[in-house]
Amino acid sequence: MIARPVVQSDRDSWEEEFRSWMAIRSRLDKICEFLTSQDFDSFILQDSKLALLVKQRHPESVSFSSFKQYFQERLFWKRNQIVHFGKIDFGVPEAEQCVHIAATLFKIMKDMDDVSIKRMDGNQRAAPKT
Repeated sequence: MIARPVVQSDRDSWEEEFRSWMAIRSRLDKICEFLTSQDFDSFILQDSKLALLVKQRHPESVSFSSFKQYFQERLFWKRNQIVHFGKIDFGVPEAEQCVHIAATLFKIMKDMDDVSIKRMDGNQRAAPKT
């Protein structure tokens, strides 16, 4: 096999492979299902305050087919470009946007954790006393 230079089409196909191998969308669903017994999008949509918060903080999220797709494309794809392709020429606006998106994602995860804690507390109270 003869080595050849890496071209943009190689990078594009590799990026697509990384996306499917490490699909953050399925990981978001798994952690949400573990904590809340719901998938990620359902968890956000069932809480009108949380859904409104996400839409207000990130109006562009409404143009995506799901919230998890929004977080994947706007946050994790940029991360992949840095980590896997060495793209480091992002500017301050992109960095600020990623921090803002990450803060929203942390808020969602905190709310998931709160649901899990309430469920555990309820289970503890309902357990027979010995």
